[in-house]
Amino acid sequence: MRFSVLKKVFLLVCVALLISSICAVGVSQKDRFNMLQTVLCRSGYTAISIQHATGQHAALLIQGTLNNEMRGLFAIDTGATNTQIDSIAAKKLHLIVQKSNVISGGGDDRRHQVFKTRIANLNFNKFTSTDVDAYISDLSSMRVDKQRLSGLIGNTYLQQHQAIIDFKNDFLYLRNNSTSNTLLRLWLTVTGYSQEKIKNTPDGHLIINVAVNGQFADFLLDNGMPFTTLATTLTDKLKLSLLKAREIGGSGGGSMSLFFTKINQLTVGSAPCLSSDVNVMDFKYIQVGAPILGVLGYDWLQSHSAVLDMSQNRLFFRNSNAKNCFNPIKSQT
Repeated sequence: MRFSVLKKVFLLVCVALLISSICAVGVSQKDRFNMLQTVLCRSGYTAISIQHATGQHAALLIQGTLNNEMRGLFAIDTGATNTQIDSIAAKKLHLIVQKSNVISGGGDDRRHQVFKTRIANLNFNKFTSTDVDAYISDLSSMRVDKQRLSGLIGNTYLQQHQAIIDFKNDFLYLRNNSTSNTLLRLWLTVTGYSQEKIKNTPDGHLIINVAVNGQFADFLLDNGMPFTTLATTLTDKLKLSLLKAREIGGSGGGSMSLFFTKINQLTVGSAPCLSSDVNVMDFKYIQVGAPILGVLGYDWLQSHSAVLDMSQNRLFFRNSNAKNCFNPIKSQT
């Protein structure tokens, strides 16, 4: 036991010295990424390349195989609690269906009862997980490049496999063991990343504290949301005026009214975004197990080169250009 502890301390010191020398000499962004991937792969992770759909950059997609026989596209979704399998894929695989009390929905008013199943094998690249609990859902409204998704990978699966999501370099890292990620935290901290703690709601959603115009509020952390969004209850409290953008489709198959407004500042930890237009929605149908006043979306995660460590519930990020954090929808079409 003592030898194991000493070995870990020795490795930490070696990594710290390596990082210090790298920072002193100076390396490219590509070299930093390669070193980060090396740190993770030597910690037992499998690297899985993320792809994006045409015109839907926020959709983080990975290729996977169900039960060693059906390949398909899966969306990584930190705004979802459970892993979902599309109903057509489930039918083709003759999956065993069980009744459940789970109701699935998104930001619109549509709600669907889903059924439980178990996947014998789920493979992404060279990473394999077995006996995966999942829910069968109609994902026909979530097409990507005209292709129907085979499934959504939610927080339960991601946390079980200590997922790391690198939003800047488009990689997902998964592993089956449960060793410490101290090396990752050390690497990111020394190379200039800030970090913020994330909380879990009782039903498994991810919450992060954000300040908008000096008003602190809990936001849902949702990479599946293309644009950071404020709730109308928050804009009412801040007395912000709204302009109508347009109607957009919800994940449940319904529609939602989208607005936009201008804020003086939105801050996560030590990273401020100044004088920005940002989208606004009515959150009356959004149920995540705790009150939220906004969604921190993919635009912020990408602009801050964010790395989400779900083994430690921490979000790492760089301070970006404070005036180009968001990508709001403002047009009528």
